Amino acid sequence: PLFITRFPYAEGRFAEGSKQSYVDKTKVLCYYSSSIFVCDKTLWHRCGVLAEGKLRMYDYRFTESALETWALIRQVWALMNRLALNRLLKTGITPEKVAVLWAARDYPGALTPAELSRLVFRENQTTAGLLNRMEHEGLVKRLPKRKGRPYTRIELTPKGEQICEPCVDILKNLILTLPADIPEPEQKQICNILLKIRDSALAERYQEIVPLPDNLPKTISIIPSGHTGRGPKAL
Repeated sequence: PLFITRFPYAEGRFAEGSKQSYVDKTKVLCYYSSSIFVCDKTLWHRCGVLAEGKLRMYDYRFTESALETWALIRQVWALMNRLALNRLLKTGITPEKVAVLWAARDYPGALTPAELSRLVFRENQTTAGLLNRMEHEGLVKRLPKRKGRPYTRIELTPKGEQICEPCVDILKNLILTLPADIPEPEQKQICNILLKIRDSALAERYQEIVPLPDNLPKTISIIPSGHTGRGPKAL
């Protein structure tokens, strides 16, 4: 009942509360459940979730290294996701939807919902809900099973193809910018440590990493052609 109308494009200040929010004089653009909506600003204030200004975050220090590692990973992910939301705000597309568009565009072969879930690190039911919303918005289409095709296939619509490239470029630029000042050897160390934490978490779930299928490259590059140096190419 809080959300009143869709508002896919916006310009202006970006505010942080318990939900991602954009604020103008009378309305609040709310990021909620992978969608963007507008609600009445007064009502939003009454709910006590709007706090204009920058995200405030404690610089935690813990006696136990494990707890500090946990806090830092959560802080880094929260910041990266909010940065992505902020940069994508004018497009009206959330990072979750960009991941689907990116996968559907670049996947070599027929992309099924189950394969998409593996690519974007989501449960099948979560992916199904996201696809429902994106199909309703005209970004993707699902081609159902039929004789000779024993699976549902995901494809981009012309609208999805049009918006995919600028959104993917925004994310690529962010991905390449954040660690640009960290030397490559240190980035490799971070990756090795995170791999150990990931594998430990998988073991807790009695889950194993699935090997990449033969149609996918073993290593993937997102660096734009013509890119040189440590920083990202201007997009």
